[in-house]
Amino acid sequence: MVYTLNAHNEAYAFSCEDAKKSLFTGFSGAPYALRHIELANKNPEVSCGHRVIAALESIPGIGILIALIERVSVCVYNRIFNNVHPAPKTPVIPPDPRIDDSGSAFLRDAGPATENLGYEFDPRYKKESDATIYVRRDGCMVEMPQKQFYQEMYSSGKEGREPMSGDWIEGIKQQAREMAVRFESSMIPWASKRKSSQEIDEKKGLEKAQKNAQKALEEHKSEENQDVYVEALEKLSDQRESPSLKLQYFAHEALGMRSSMEDEHFYVKCANGNTLTGVLDGHGGYKVAEIVKNILPVVFNILIQTHHPHRALEGAFAITQNILKENKLQCGDAGCTAVVSYIQTGRIYTATIGDSEARVHRKNPQTGQLQVMPLSCVRDWASENDAKRNADYHDIPERAQDWPTRKDAARKSLRSMGEGPYACGANVSRAFGDFSETGSDDKPLITHKPKINVYQIEPGDVLLFACDGLWDFVKKEQEIIDILSTGKPATRAQRLVELSIRKQNMWLGTDNVTVVVIDIEHDTMG
Repeated sequence: MVYTLNAHNEAYAFSCEDAKKSLFTGFSGAPYALRHIELANKNPEVSCGHRVIAALESIPGIGILIALIERVSVCVYNRIFNNVHPAPKTPVIPPDPRIDDSGSAFLRDAGPATENLGYEFDPRYKKESDATIYVRRDGCMVEMPQKQFYQEMYSSGKEGREPMSGDWIEGIKQQAREMAVRFESSMIPWASKRKSSQEIDEKKGLEKAQKNAQKALEEHKSEENQDVYVEALEKLSDQRESPSLKLQYFAHEALGMRSSMEDEHFYVKCANGNTLTGVLDGHGGYKVAEIVKNILPVVFNILIQTHHPHRALEGAFAITQNILKENKLQCGDAGCTAVVSYIQTGRIYTATIGDSEARVHRKNPQTGQLQVMPLSCVRDWASENDAKRNADYHDIPERAQDWPTRKDAARKSLRSMGEGPYACGANVSRAFGDFSETGSDDKPLITHKPKINVYQIEPGDVLLFACDGLWDFVKKEQEIIDILSTGKPATRAQRLVELSIRKQNMWLGTDNVTVVVIDIEHDTMG
């Protein structure tokens, strides 16, 4: 984004909501300070100035005065030199049914699942209106026709992306193949730190994955899923041969209230006839996610022919990060989270880094209702080992004890470089890319080490993979179950994506949304 005072003026319109925030923070200029941080992250060439102003405007008492002086100065400058009209006093977001008369935001039930799909069925969309609305793009407010805004929000958002060179992609695929062929344990940076120096064989790999699955089950245990939880624990060590299975794959993605699409997903058949599938959620740009989509399946397909699933997944993640590192100029400071599953007959291995995750929905034999169990063991900066890694990297030991006590929304405020509204860095502790924050092999910060689970699957199961664009906005599990249980099977992924979009707004947050649904069925031909 090219920085201009005109853009600065539009982004700094002051609202009643901003006035309330200022009052609650002791008459500071917090609303302006947050926007300065936002612009600093988007504009490295003026980052230092924005952060200094943000610090001054955050001071209670005089912060609001500093912010108002700055505001008046910018308005006067724009009127004299740019002939710019004052920022509009109209609301800067489209009407939203979750915003009450006082301007406070809250979630309401988005209504029952419907087969009516697309932006025209969003309750906020006014079909007969020719109005324009103001939306935030790259740290600034821009005017856009309402219809165009909703069309973009429900589209994949990939149409305007600059395509990566096909020849270059083929080149890094060849790099990946060559590295996979000569794969050895030394390519896995965390292998040398394991308690046992002995290499993980297939039995130990399965035991480690079962242990992680048990952790995930215990973390998601509730009264509602008690019966399925007990059954799942019993099946973790089940070695019986399962019947042949058939997979039905459905996927949908949408831009949401974002200016660019950074998600990717894939579904490939391996040379051995089994399936590899995954969802990737980019941050800081789309290129890392796109590169991972192209090379991780290639690497895994080679490794799985001579290695057990746990080792093949670890190796695929390690080699993928190495390829990204060798091509840092193309990646920039971007990164991506990932949830990747290898599906065998009756068994699914799932490797997770970051906040993308997978779940299995299985019918309760007593009630016939779908109940959910985790396929991912999700870790963030509030997780014990990840908090300790952050504390060791920054030499701030108290973080190792303090951060694991954070619950729910407070976990999201933790970042690689600190915590709170002014903290820098990624809010995920595990990801591909992010080379400015990975640290070193001896002293890592953000790591690409996946948590790998194994789980038994059976006919009738419904597998759900999604980025945090679904999980952050559709928090009621019953809403997901209702959609997975009703309507046309081919529309379930799309309906989940659109349910998430209907819950997004500029106050509660925005994100891209990608959902994959896989039905597990009997293979009658098998």
